[in-house]
Amino acid sequence: MQFAGDTFSPVAAIIAAALAPSWYALCNHACMAKKSFRKGDRVEWETSQGTTRGRVEKKLTSPRKIKDHEVAASAANPEYLVTSEKTGKQAAHKPEALKKAKSK
Repeated sequence: MQFAGDTFSPVAAIIAAALAPSWYALCNHACMAKKSFRKGDRVEWETSQGTTRGRVEKKLTSPRKIKDHEVAASAANPEYLVTSEKTGKQAAHKPEALKKAKSK
């Protein structure tokens, strides 16, 4: 099997395939652990209209309905209820979709 002009052994391919899910899970878990927000934090997120800013209202750790949308939050996969500064509307976002914004 050729890979970028080099020989790629089938054994290396098997090892890489076996390690990939574990490595991804570890990396993803470590990255997710760093993204934590508290009530009142000013955050921003991307929308089709551009960057939107708002405040964290609460951390969601159980499923709930917001504006006819089922939010599948859990303790292992929390989401954050945020309120837009511009419209006052609320939405739930995954931690990886949010960034801390500068205070006004």
